[in-house]
Amino acid sequence: MNPEFIAILKKIVAEHGKETLLNTAKYKAILPEYAHGEYERESRLLLLILDAGVQKAIDSAENIEVCKKNQISVLREEYFLSEEIAEDVVAMLALLLREVEPKSNGKNLIKKGDEYYHKNDNDNAYKQFDEAIRVFSTAIRLAPNDAFAYTLRGEAYRMKCQYDAAINDFTEAVRLDPNNAIAYRYRGAAYGLKGQYDDSIGDLNEAIRLDPNDALAYYYRGFAYHNKHQYDVAINDFNEAVRLNPNNATVYTYRGNAYANKGQEDAAIGDCNMTIRLNPNFALAYSVRGEAYYQKDQYDEAIDDLNKAIRLNPNYAIAYFIRGEAYWKKNQYDAAISDFNEAIRLNPNYAPAYSWRGETYWINRSCYAAILDFNTAIRLDPNDAWTYYCRGNVYRRLGQRNNAIKDFEKAISLDKNLDDIKEELQILKEEQEKKDDDLLYW
Repeated sequence: MNPEFIAILKKIVAEHGKETLLNTAKYKAILPEYAHGEYERESRLLLLILDAGVQKAIDSAENIEVCKKNQISVLREEYFLSEEIAEDVVAMLALLLREVEPKSNGKNLIKKGDEYYHKNDNDNAYKQFDEAIRVFSTAIRLAPNDAFAYTLRGEAYRMKCQYDAAINDFTEAVRLDPNNAIAYRYRGAAYGLKGQYDDSIGDLNEAIRLDPNDALAYYYRGFAYHNKHQYDVAINDFNEAVRLNPNNATVYTYRGNAYANKGQEDAAIGDCNMTIRLNPNFALAYSVRGEAYYQKDQYDEAIDDLNKAIRLNPNYAIAYFIRGEAYWKKNQYDAAISDFNEAIRLNPNYAPAYSWRGETYWINRSCYAAILDFNTAIRLDPNDAWTYYCRGNVYRRLGQRNNAIKDFEKAISLDKNLDDIKEELQILKEEQEKKDDDLLYW
């Protein structure tokens, strides 16, 4: 629906009252003096809609959202209008007759979707986000310069993990409104979730400049610094996010994870305790606390927390992996392999799970299975020195010294601090030289 035609209808309603749209004859009599012979297509379409009685249904409806859906169905099934046109016309009439903004229901849909998401009910969450995207798309067609509609649709895309579509919408929102702090905030968050941390930090700096009290902007920037392994800077941002909003459970968890990565396990456990107090069903908090207990060699406590994380989110690959590590440390290798298997099933590109499963196979003397896992881990993460070292040990056990030497050398090239491997490498080379000498004199 042409926005200029909508502006004409708004003017007619403002000057003559909404009865103009409720009375088809009055509409036909008044429109020509405003349209001046233009917008013939839009005029004919609206006349068809008015003859169908859509405007009267909307004007008298008790539940406007249910009514809108019903009228869209009528227009599609009985008048053969496309879904997009039917949605646009019904939204326009709701705006003109009931002052219902097309995007008003979309905000509620995002909120409901977020609630489902935090209950780990992704199917219902995505249904809400899809409906929100549809609502905001209608709003944008009716008002193409509405920066807030682009911002909200972008947020719905972001919640669905459609980050490129989200970034496109946020970029358009910023173009329309360069002072739109929320658009910068959420575009920064989307960049962060794509792994573009520098772009993320740049946008979040701008969001904070525009709104220094935006707790979420500090949180998202902390997330970006955290994933750049700049844990002290991340903790500073998380501290500010907590100061501005002490009830955001997620911030405590990520600050706890930053503390854990700094080796401050007790601080990590304290932050996760706070998260769980605020939200007892937050799987990530149990996983992070479980990992902190693992780092403290408290494997039973770790397993207990990871059991809870998995119960709350059965598709949480990292929780299975960390629990597998804990079982491994307790010499419960079958349980460890079972967890590594599940982590790999849920995330086939998770290199550490292959590496640890390979180590477990090696301990069980399944050397060829171990090599296959190490090969996969190295393909997924070619810079993991420890996996090269482990594969080198398997080759050494199989008597393949040249392959073992290559892997040990690669491990040392990736991590200069592996002094023990340097000693083992020297012994291997001496063994290989002796073997070569024995063959020479045979």
